[in-house]
Amino acid sequence: ENMKVKLWMDMGNGHGHGSAPVVVSPLDELNHFYVQKAYFVMRGQWQVLVTFTEAGEAQKIIIPLDINE
Repeated sequence: ENMKVKLWMDMGNGHGHGSAPVVVSPLDELNHFYVQKAYFVMRGQWQVLVTFTEAGEAQKIIIPLDINE
């Protein structure tokens, strides 16, 4: 529950770049979600930060993503 997705580019100096908020919608009952309006404003190493609550406990997943075009 409370699934949130944030796109973030860590600049390594305590600062970074984000993007416009994405839209997250449940896709099915198997905990699959559909993420829309994911825009990467520049090339480089991005992180897809996924936060959610499972069994009352906060969880966080960081997915590295390299944008080349």
